[in-house]
Amino acid sequence: MNGWRYWAEPEEAEWPEAISMQSDVGNFTAISCFRAMRIPKLYDAKACANAGAVAVIDSYYDVLMSRYLEAPDMDWLISRQNPYFDLTVGMARLDHLTLPKADVMVFFRVTFPTWERLVASRRRYLDMNTVFPSAFAFQETLLSAAKLEALSSKTSLFIYEQEYSSIEESAAKLSEQLRSHLVSKTIKNPL
Repeated sequence: MNGWRYWAEPEEAEWPEAISMQSDVGNFTAISCFRAMRIPKLYDAKACANAGAVAVIDSYYDVLMSRYLEAPDMDWLISRQNPYFDLTVGMARLDHLTLPKADVMVFFRVTFPTWERLVASRRRYLDMNTVFPSAFAFQETLLSAAKLEALSSKTSLFIYEQEYSSIEESAAKLSEQLRSHLVSKTIKNPL
């Protein structure tokens, strides 16, 4: 829409077996698999932004994970009793220190009815069947992590109020609001 470069996480139908077999292979394997899909995109986007283009990436979880992984309501992601928990915490802390940082984080905040419709319309069966009872509550934990990151880094936080609409309508609304935010922050190369 704006000529910006973007990197999107694949939809559930394109996820590798390590994620769809999470109940068999374990949460650490699924977390590691998601991480392996996302990390190269962070580096590609940062290189693009450093070259002067606007780069947009749809996931910043790996940079933020150390800020939410040990929260009390995160057992659905990986339990403290999981033998890989300490390794996951260490990986998350190291990722926070070493991964490329964004100029702007866009947080998509949703109401429960909107979230429920979005999950169903995208056929996010892992969310519906495995983490559905906890996933919506994660929004507040993640928002707290994003706010903490914005306070302690040079990353600007923009909160977008997501509504249920067509992709085109949502993209146009987000584009307009994000452009205004970027102008107000005078940031030229958001990641």
